[in-house]
Amino acid sequence: MSLIDWLAEKVAGPKGFGQALGRTAAEAAAGLGNALFLSHGTGASDKGPPPIFDESSEMECAGFSPCFKESVRIDLNLLTPEQQSLLRGLHTALYSYAFLVVSNAALRAMKTDCASQFINGLASSIVDSMTKCRIFETREAARTALLSNMRSYKSSSGGEFINLEKPGSEDVLSHFINRAIDISGSATRYAFVRNGELGFAVMAMTLVELTLKAVHDATEAFKWGELGTSR
Repeated sequence: MSLIDWLAEKVAGPKGFGQALGRTAAEAAAGLGNALFLSHGTGASDKGPPPIFDESSEMECAGFSPCFKESVRIDLNLLTPEQQSLLRGLHTALYSYAFLVVSNAALRAMKTDCASQFINGLASSIVDSMTKCRIFETREAARTALLSNMRSYKSSSGGEFINLEKPGSEDVLSHFINRAIDISGSATRYAFVRNGELGFAVMAMTLVELTLKAVHDATEAFKWGELGTSR
């Protein structure tokens, strides 16, 4: 059974699809947050956006110390308070990034009424995920954080959602990485790595490509972007 056939049986209209895709987008956002966390290094305290290097060797040459040498299962009990704050900041910001990517895809592809229903379902699902994974204790706190992050994006210069050649550089993703550090409240200078065993690029591309394809395919299959009868 194809994804679209499964959706036809399991979800009811754009709102139901938004809820279903919201869970997928939230999982992808959490995976991207973990990948960024595992790729990070620390340097001397200094203001400015975190540099993003192609390889970990470049990060080390620039004077940053990688926090992880290999991929490991993240255990909160083994993290310092500062590391826990960074991880929480990354997850908070990247849930918002996922919401922005998917909701904008719907706005471009769907009729206004269908897009509105879809985004309502998407937002509800992502807020649920932010609560269930214990980033926030209540739905209201999660919703407030989501809205705050969206306002921070609207006040920035924007740009493409992801730089296909260098994810995290001069794109919307870079804004949310910077936002994550602001949320963490740390004065430490961080750096991140996009390629290699601990690089985040693959997870970033997966989040964007899979969710955008799902929106496109469902819009065509259910005729949510046309004036005719939709289902």
